Amino acid sequence: MRGQKIKLPDWAKIILFFAVMLGVAGGIGGVLNLAAKAETASTTTKASTAAAVTTQEWSEETALRDIEARLPDVMTSGVKLISLSISDGDLRAVLDMSAVNPKPLTLPDIVEMEASSITDEILSNKGHDQFWDTVTIDCGDAGIVTCDKGDIRSNGYGGRYFDSVKIYDQVFK
Repeated sequence: MRGQKIKLPDWAKIILFFAVMLGVAGGIGGVLNLAAKAETASTTTKASTAAAVTTQEWSEETALRDIEARLPDVMTSGVKLISLSISDGDLRAVLDMSAVNPKPLTLPDIVEMEASSITDEILSNKGHDQFWDTVTIDCGDAGIVTCDKGDIRSNGYGGRYFDSVKIYDQVFK
């Protein structure tokens, strides 16, 4: 018998697999404990990364370059960033919406979405906060949205955002 392979049916292989997994992980509690440890490690890594990003030394110029590099990832197709600047405490993004086809939505719907996604991206790095008091998203004739630093809200998980009702009210006044 030595040297011969034992042929197991598929159902037996599945049972054997789970038996081995439960034994290695210390049973179901062990599996759950491993999952909890993995989540904790992931959260710790994310927190460490966020801390590293927020403690970086920023100048106004490097903050603008950083924001400008990240905005295309959150902007709607057809929207172009014309300029990004900081003047008198106002961080202003000027957008060209002329190539946007909003259907089945409306252009104000797109302005609201752009303002929300762009301001969320700006707020994702607290290191930039020192350079602005207001954020203005200027979409020309389609609408302008201005958010004040005092209106920043927290989602309870470390994320920050501007109140979407205030953004909506400015677009659909």
